Amino acid sequence: MQRAPVRSPAVHALSRDAALVCAAGAVRAAAVSTVGIIIALHLARRGLSGSEIGLVIGTGMAANAAVTLLVGFQADRWGRRRSLIAVGLVTGAGYVAALE
Repeated sequence: MQRAPVRSPAVHALSRDAALVCAAGAVRAAAVSTVGIIIALHLARRGLSGSEIGLVIGTGMAANAAVTLLVGFQADRWGRRRSLIAVGLVTGAGYVAALE
């Protein structure tokens, strides 16, 4: 008797929503990395030392992690779409403030 091959759940195609979440995560990661480099270059041109640049970027990363946790826990209550839009706007405003 021949047994049917066992398929891993990872073999199945992603749902449309899962594919969108993965794509959005990839775009966000690329944007955050690129902005981190741009901000570091900008701060260096303004005369900040390597330690000061690291402090600014590290503080931004810590704040990002804290907000991600907060929004992650509250997204069902606030609404996922509204939460993502709000975080995007606050992040954008932070980037603009850092580059001024």
